[in-house]
Amino acid sequence: MPGARSGMAEEISKCYMKKIIYVNNPRRAHKILPLLVGMDVLVIKDWAGFLHVRKFKDGDCAVLIDSFGSFGVKGMMLALVFGLPLVVRLRGDFFRERREVYEIAPSLFARIKYFGQYWVAVVCLKIAKLVIVNSQYLKRRMLQIYPQKNLAVVYNPYTECKSLAGAVCVNLPSRGKHVLSITNFNLSSKVEPLLAAMRDWVSEELWELLDIYWIVCGAGPLLDSFQKKIEELPYSNRIFCLGHVEDVTSLYRWANVFVHLTELDAFPNVTLEAMMHKVPVVTNDSSCGTLEQIKHGVNGMVVGNDVEFQSAIRFYFEDEQNQLAHGEKGRKVVRRFFLVERQAEEMKRAMELI
Repeated sequence: MPGARSGMAEEISKCYMKKIIYVNNPRRAHKILPLLVGMDVLVIKDWAGFLHVRKFKDGDCAVLIDSFGSFGVKGMMLALVFGLPLVVRLRGDFFRERREVYEIAPSLFARIKYFGQYWVAVVCLKIAKLVIVNSQYLKRRMLQIYPQKNLAVVYNPYTECKSLAGAVCVNLPSRGKHVLSITNFNLSSKVEPLLAAMRDWVSEELWELLDIYWIVCGAGPLLDSFQKKIEELPYSNRIFCLGHVEDVTSLYRWANVFVHLTELDAFPNVTLEAMMHKVPVVTNDSSCGTLEQIKHGVNGMVVGNDVEFQSAIRFYFEDEQNQLAHGEKGRKVVRRFFLVERQAEEMKRAMELI
């Protein structure tokens, strides 16, 4: 980043009245920093970064965190020590996710860690002057917990999906019709709906009739059990579980339809990636924030049972023009609503609420 002050803190830009002290999570920074373009931002990388705060904080200033754990602790300390408002960027349904992760934690140490993160989140959200969520779904959820909280919606913007130049991740089936799913195998609420669709929503006859091949990507502790259940299906030779894949671009080019079935997804990025690659999306009617991306019959299909799911995939597989039309609409939706520039403006408006 330009304007580096030291290895511990960086000043990014100076063309907006609001000053932001961002507690850096290196795994999340690439998602939040593009939304702060045009603001005067100080990035705190470790405790030594606190030394830069007193000089920087003159004027209209706030502390921003987008993670809990040690990052949340730093954010609370900054807010309390320097008398600054705390802003929390919430990217998912944290409390529901933590409960699920806690239940499948592999050790006592992991449970203690998750328990600590949970209570850091409780305190941070309690003292925050503003909570910025990534979907209307999540805003409704947070209002149930914190009905008096100052809340704003800033969607996760589309960013280029990672690709390795010239890389080929797998020998993809060239024949038949192609379904792609990319999900997180950390949470059963994201895995079970997908498994149920493969097992119960598509009959063995339909797999053969439409000549369907389905690729699933993603990593997590539930992947092994998912693969074992897939192996029990009579058409398991048509389903490929690839685990973590770097070059997802080649998969979007391969896919005719992107299927995203979930019970817990505040605002998925993979569906935006599919839409930008002009791949229509099929999702379920309880897929949370995904329903703010997919408009039924416009850029995808929203289904609630096996009959509707089979109708949706037939709609795309039996008439290529339907696939092309919805794919084109999907790209237009992303470009109109979910690019970085638009959401950066929404972030500025949100910051004016404090």
